[in-house]
Amino acid sequence: PEVIVVPVSSGGHFLGIFKAFLELASLDFLPQLPLFIGVQSDRCSPLVEAFQRQAKVFTRIHNLPPVPYAISNPNPPGGNLVLHLIYKYKGYLVAVSDEDISQAQQLLALEEGIFALPSSAAALAALLHCQNYLPSLRQKTICLILTGTGWRGKRVFNPGKTTIHQTSLNALDHFFGQLLAKERKKTTLKNLLPE
Repeated sequence: PEVIVVPVSSGGHFLGIFKAFLELASLDFLPQLPLFIGVQSDRCSPLVEAFQRQAKVFTRIHNLPPVPYAISNPNPPGGNLVLHLIYKYKGYLVAVSDEDISQAQQLLALEEGIFALPSSAAALAALLHCQNYLPSLRQKTICLILTGTGWRGKRVFNPGKTTIHQTSLNALDHFFGQLLAKERKKTTLKNLLPE
């Protein structure tokens, strides 16, 4: 891939993936390293805050209210090394909102059939966010790192009213096709991306 988007909490996933690509590059298996984009929740983003200040060392966040995401680490052990690699290899760190994460989680489910943990869906939220100021991403091969299933999250989707439909087995394929088409019209990747 030309771009890799990774949710960042303590920094372990990011550092492990980065290390693997550095090793591949040292063996001449890659023409160049991918662009790395790390993502955190805007409710707890010590690395993003340091990146925005161009600081080499992050500042621990104190008195943090409870944040329901696995990527919300106020004192990431690998944080300073993540910052070092981001600066050295010209990557990015971005923070995304709860609303962006929720929308990305729904989009992954509807478009790709992936029920991702909200922290994982933050990778797609970051990609959509970055396209506002990195338009060249549209022409790149991008890998989103999804680190967990949605069933692990406490907050799933907003509960809704259950509707029971009666239909024959022969009509199920058509019926579900209509339901899926209706849902896709509501939320699609095309609707979210700028023209």
